Amino acid sequence: INATLGNATEMIISVFAIRKGLLRVVQVSLLGSVLSNQLLVTGCCFLFGGLYHSEQHFNPHIAAIDSSLLLMAVLGLTVPAAFSATEQMDCNVPCNANEIVAISHATAIMLFSLYLLLLFFQLKTHKHLMGHEKTLCEDDELEEEAEQASMTLGCAIGALCVTTILVAVCSEFLVNSLEEVSAKWGLSEVFIGLIMLPIIGNAAEHATAVTVAIKGKMDLALGVALGSSVQIALCVVPALCLIGWSMGKPLTLDFHPFETIILVVSVLVVNSTVMNGTSTWLDGVMLAVSYCIIGVAYFFRRETKIMGEITCVCGTECCIP
Repeated sequence: INATLGNATEMIISVFAIRKGLLRVVQVSLLGSVLSNQLLVTGCCFLFGGLYHSEQHFNPHIAAIDSSLLLMAVLGLTVPAAFSATEQMDCNVPCNANEIVAISHATAIMLFSLYLLLLFFQLKTHKHLMGHEKTLCEDDELEEEAEQASMTLGCAIGALCVTTILVAVCSEFLVNSLEEVSAKWGLSEVFIGLIMLPIIGNAAEHATAVTVAIKGKMDLALGVALGSSVQIALCVVPALCLIGWSMGKPLTLDFHPFETIILVVSVLVVNSTVMNGTSTWLDGVMLAVSYCIIGVAYFFRRETKIMGEITCVCGTECCIP
């Protein structure tokens, strides 16, 4: 639920961007959301939690499941890019952009189906694996559990609805101002889409994860951070691909090779960090530095026509429609 509410803003912003034809911006912002959650947010959870607790423990079974799902999602996002890249290498073979769109749609359906099966796994067949382990702040947790709810269910639902409407209105202004901000600040559109938009869109989610990590609730923190990355990769990205299909906008899963390599390596780095079920502040520093390295690379990366629908001459530069 935490991950879903946190990603609602990202979904709304992306839908408005798809309507305006900013397909490449949507691609890089979704990739940026995955990277920021699994590197920056997880790193901050380990770092700030480690400043209050010398060593924190979390359920290794849940972390292993999230890591495996991220690798599965990376496979689904890599196949369209690999298909496109291999066709580009042979100039004698004409590129058919419709094939890449079809592959993306089929992959999106399968990834979204996998996400539904994940929910069935978590909520029905293997609920016992989703239980949280005891934390170092058990007494604090008992006190928090004893506290009365400060808002009724009806008020909470109403507040969420009002907030969603305000986010939708703000998203429209945000998307319309992207080109102006890029020109005024001298920042590349790809940097805005990959670094700035995900941080802005997931700010509340980031704060929640770090706050609960400081309290020693690492299972919940990782559920928000890594769980959000899994939800974006298996649910939000496929859903937006299918939404673009319904709107007549060819949003594909064909990411650039540079982005695909970064995504694969970052997932492997996160997997090596969470595999033992413990974390320290140094683990957080390593993940945060990894994210900063990626941010520096994209600060200097330039792309043409990112603000519009990408069109290429097949067999020459790319196969993205």
